[in-house]
Amino acid sequence: SGSWLSRERKKLNNPSFFSFHLESEALVEEVIESFQNSVSREELHFLLTDHEAWDRFVAEATLSR
Repeated sequence: SGSWLSRERKKLNNPSFFSFHLESEALVEEVIESFQNSVSREELHFLLTDHEAWDRFVAEATLSR
């Protein structure tokens, strides 16, 4: 058990936590780059300003908000 802070410190000392974090970060960067290369500024603006369009995009991509 222990405090929340001590549990978080244990996570940070775990090499697999950092490995997972770095892999996740690399994946996010790859997805962002791919998205930027395939979506026009107009489409991106539409997704960012039209909440219904964004909700449809998230639902179709099976992403969490």
